[in-house]
Amino acid sequence: FSYRWLAWVAAALALTLPGRPSGTLPRDAGLLLLIGVINVVATALAQGYVRVLRQRPALLVLDLIAGATVLWLSESRPLPFLPYALAALVLPALAFGWRGAALSAAAFSALDLFGLAVLNPGQGAGLGAAALVARSLTPFAFAGGWVALSRLVRRSGAAGRAGRPASANAQLAQR
Repeated sequence: FSYRWLAWVAAALALTLPGRPSGTLPRDAGLLLLIGVINVVATALAQGYVRVLRQRPALLVLDLIAGATVLWLSESRPLPFLPYALAALVLPALAFGWRGAALSAAAFSALDLFGLAVLNPGQGAGLGAAALVARSLTPFAFAGGWVALSRLVRRSGAAGRAGRPASANAQLAQR
């Protein structure tokens, strides 16, 4: 949930960027506040959620829908809430590897394109083909990056354990 908080702060900062439309500020600020409250609750329940998720991975669909809903409510604009919405892809990538990353990215991309086509067609119509392709591939790159980062951390941890004396490795194994 650290990424969610980081993305929330980034969204708050993006709301203060010069040139942002002031007409959407009340809606975006309200959405930011709602997301902050959800973050507090989600952070408090994180350990139990991960435990339940490992038993019932289908529950990830709810997180993906929640992430897409944040985009839909912000008229499917990439800033300020796309980085936050992509947080729904972190846990599947970390918990289930490449398969979880690919499945969740495909579902997120489909939900995002649905929002652009049906719920916010004005925003979708303003995007060219290259922008739509980039928007469709962004979830795959994001989730893949988390899988790669997870593997890198595991490898560096394994390399660190391999450099320890055998007695230290035995002590760690007993814990």
